Amino acid sequence: MLTACDRRALLRNAVNIAAEVWQARKLLREAWRETVINVLDAKTEVFNA
Repeated sequence: MLTACDRRALLRNAVNIAAEVWQARKLLREAWRETVINVLDAKTEVFNA
């Protein structure tokens, strides 16, 4: 039970980090400093997390 709770906390953290990366890449894309494929890859990481 404790391991499952720890895992849930870690997975939630992974989702938060992936979402932050995705948001940052979207901002960079709007500034023409990032490619669309990298933004889409970051979004895929959010789904995978």
